[in-house]
Amino acid sequence: WDELGGFDPVYFMYGEEADLCLRARQRGARPMLTPDATIIHYGSASDPILADKAVTVLASRITIIRQHWAPVQRRVGPRSETGCTDGAMRARMPVTRMNAVAGPGHD
Repeated sequence: WDELGGFDPVYFMYGEEADLCLRARQRGARPMLTPDATIIHYGSASDPILADKAVTVLASRITIIRQHWAPVQRRVGPRSETGCTDGAMRARMPVTRMNAVAGPGHD
């Protein structure tokens, strides 16, 4: 945790754990899922408006792609799983469409 500098504050919500896993992998760690862990999540308490949540999730996915993918991957799209978190890293929307959502000048 200390070596990685904790969570990156650029991620307000959604994606921070995927970013942490990817940075750990770059340092040779092997992040793993812990199926025995128990988490209580009060659904939609932090983001009750579905459209707002969708925008925040998409923004996090775009940030992950920009920070961690090579330029050619950003243009082509994912070819393999990252081996990190299941839900956070399955950004399957074509990158060109993501750039259109993000607006001009976000390559």
